[in-house]
Amino acid sequence: MEESNANIITKEPLVDLYKYYESINRSELEFFFKYFNFYIGLLSALLAGTLTGFLSFKKEINSYEAVLLLGPVLIILLSYLSYRIISVYYRRSLEAWVTVYNIKNMLGYVGETSFEKDISPPIFTNIANKSFIVQFYRKNTSQIFDDGKKNNWTADEVLSKLVSAGDTLKYAKYTLAIFSIAGLILACCILHDLIHSC
Repeated sequence: MEESNANIITKEPLVDLYKYYESINRSELEFFFKYFNFYIGLLSALLAGTLTGFLSFKKEINSYEAVLLLGPVLIILLSYLSYRIISVYYRRSLEAWVTVYNIKNMLGYVGETSFEKDISPPIFTNIANKSFIVQFYRKNTSQIFDDGKKNNWTADEVLSKLVSAGDTLKYAKYTLAIFSIAGLILACCILHDLIHSC
């Protein structure tokens, strides 16, 4: 009889992994919001500074006004780059979340659970799966997990669907796109003013 090379995982290491990936999920999401807030502050300062400079230039010194074009260019570039950077933290958070979801299933924390005699059943259960672990129910997210189970998707496929369905990253994208549009409009105003003052 051949010996199996597969590692046998017991409940204790799974609980440790659950705690570890739960902390990774939380820390990556914190990084996402910290960097997002930092970039929003930086973009706001650039936009305000460029707009103030544009509005304060007198018509006699328009040759210096061309320098203001650097502001909108930086706003557009920084909006794009900041989205790419925060996307990494968002994806890492979702990777940890899917891993936590897997571990919760492996440990029997998801779905209806039976308890030992001295443990009372929970008063409140999660709508999606009758679990005692409460999480915000979002139909499209739950649907992705359900579809993944039914269709035997890989973790990568589930992750890809979650990234595209997630509203946190989507709202960040919209916010940064608004800064890019504002930078473009400001660049057009500066160019218009420069052309008409020549």
